[in-house]
Amino acid sequence: MPLTVALTTLDAMNHFFMLQNMFVVGSSYWAMAYGQMQGDVHKDEEGLDTMRNLGQNMVYLLKSLNGKEG
Repeated sequence: MPLTVALTTLDAMNHFFMLQNMFVVGSSYWAMAYGQMQGDVHKDEEGLDTMRNLGQNMVYLLKSLNGKEG
């Protein structure tokens, strides 16, 4: 899938979430990793770092919503 198609898809999903008053957690870059063959995604260090950052941000949001961090 070309990057432009993937970004358009993410953009559309984010619009839907925001129109439903849902939280959208951000990251340091687009939240995706790439690969053509099975296992290639594990070699995408930038994508994996971005996903780790996204996970940390999700944990922060969930803890904040539960009053455990602020």
